[in-house]
Amino acid sequence: MNRKELLSLILLILLTPLCLEAQYNIPQNRVWAMGYKVGLDFNTNPPTVITTNLISRNEACASVSDSSGKLLFYTNGTMVWSADGTLMPNGDTIIGKGFGTYSTTQGALIVPLLGDDHRYYLFSLSEGSNRKLYCNVVDMTLNGGKGDIDVSFNLRKTVLDSNLTEKMIAVPDCNNRVWILVHSDNQVAFKAYSITPSGLDRTPVVSTSGNFPSDYYSQGVLKVSPDGKKLMVCNFKSFSPAKGLELYDFDRSTGAVSNAQILDSITVYDGGTFSPDGSKVYAQTPTSSEVFQFDLTAANPSASKIRLGPSGQYVDMKLGPDGKIYFGAMAGSATFNYYRYMGRINYPDSAGLACQFQDSVTVLSFPNAAQTAGELAQGLPNDVVVPIRSVNEHKVVLDTLICSAGSMELSVPSGYADYIWDDSSTEPGRTIQDGGTYWVSYKLDDCHTYVDSFIIKESDLFTTITIDEFELSTTGGPFASYQWYLNGKAIPGATEPSYDVTANGDYTVEITDENGCRYLSDVYTINNYDLSVNDGDQIARQIKVYPNPASNVLNISSPVKVSVALSGIDGRLYYKGNNVVSISLEDFNCGIYFLNIYDRDNKLLKVEKIVK
Repeated sequence: MNRKELLSLILLILLTPLCLEAQYNIPQNRVWAMGYKVGLDFNTNPPTVITTNLISRNEACASVSDSSGKLLFYTNGTMVWSADGTLMPNGDTIIGKGFGTYSTTQGALIVPLLGDDHRYYLFSLSEGSNRKLYCNVVDMTLNGGKGDIDVSFNLRKTVLDSNLTEKMIAVPDCNNRVWILVHSDNQVAFKAYSITPSGLDRTPVVSTSGNFPSDYYSQGVLKVSPDGKKLMVCNFKSFSPAKGLELYDFDRSTGAVSNAQILDSITVYDGGTFSPDGSKVYAQTPTSSEVFQFDLTAANPSASKIRLGPSGQYVDMKLGPDGKIYFGAMAGSATFNYYRYMGRINYPDSAGLACQFQDSVTVLSFPNAAQTAGELAQGLPNDVVVPIRSVNEHKVVLDTLICSAGSMELSVPSGYADYIWDDSSTEPGRTIQDGGTYWVSYKLDDCHTYVDSFIIKESDLFTTITIDEFELSTTGGPFASYQWYLNGKAIPGATEPSYDVTANGDYTVEITDENGCRYLSDVYTINNYDLSVNDGDQIARQIKVYPNPASNVLNISSPVKVSVALSGIDGRLYYKGNNVVSISLEDFNCGIYFLNIYDRDNKLLKVEKIVK
């Protein structure tokens, strides 16, 4: 190993992939109940079209599965059904008689109670001009394990908030908390309610941020990026020019919404979502029944807008557990709320047409049979979320050797944030000159902090061969082990610091220190050892090997037919042949080789050191 070479070590650090911390692909979101008695089961690939008893015909819907992906219950925000399609005993008019949620864009939301595997919050947003926020609890231990509304829950049928828009989502935090986000209808303000193991905090975090008047926010969906850092807001108001597509920053550690940016003036009623990696935004407009893509990595995301294709007139867009985006398709449908097929975006992280937009997917067909199945409507289920596991991980990533003096590049993968090395440098990589212990801390996001240590052992091995008569010895040491070589081949049993010569040839020795570093000495040639003279010696003197050093072809001139074997300095055999007069070296690497030349009786005549 060259003493001055630069050793670059790319450290393959095993991190939890970002997609595993998103919520769209957790088992709780594998079964969708939606529209009028239809659904999708993502426990198969492609997803299977299923029949439910959900009665909505419009927008509000939510469903939840257990940690293995098995459906537990579903709701339209007003009624709740068990997985078998039966209405829960107390699952009718859960927000009180005379109140509905059907035409609320995101009128239903399910959030597991933190620290309880059997109970779930069910939030409802009523429809109408003064939308109210309600909360119930579903207990899956009731009704013979099929679940029912917990009538003892102290907030049941209580109005938690009012004068709200149709927007409602849940966003997880890593501090064992979930945020419920809604939007005021009479002021430009987001409200974030905190859920912890202690329960629901009824005092929201209020963020007054937005570019439009308050009435612009009345309808349309609110969505969060998979990493929880961005919000997209689709704005629409009936019988009004009010419209707009916005982006916001969300701080899930505080619940604050900020940095409102107008992405487009497009009219967006229901539909919109982020791509799995958060780099793309997709939005659907009812004005022309089309889907558009925006690239958030572009210098000007608004200018990156590209039309992908047709969709249903009023449809939501939802990221599936398989990483694809689904929406209602107009193909084969008479009008909105009676969609017969789903459209799909197969590679939503890809820019432009590479995302593979499909305006309808024939295997995702919903039969129009009113009593047993039905049609897809505007709304798609709200995501179920769970708190993200907070990670503060420390591990020794590299315990290795620098077996020669020189510099070494330590680096961690790019794409993370807040790099801090022990010397206060802040880049992903760092050059070191000596052995020792080094560390770096960095973040995947607010919930994932890593501190990695690197233990580098330095060893500067070097030895030469000395000769006393015909005894070869090493300098330096003592070392952990020795191995002597003659003409590139290991000499059996020659594992001591010295070796008594028994034949002419080229000798090397490999040494290993206590840390495992290895070094091969330079070649020492013995050519005056007293071998018995015979006819072979006379023939050997007439054998010529040229040119040497050689470039492309090595020629062998001999008075008799010979066979040859060409080996590397490591003893590896690279070429062997009979009646050889030349060897092509074009495919050989530059270096030192040993050419053994034999007569027809396989007696060694000569050994030549070859340099390419």
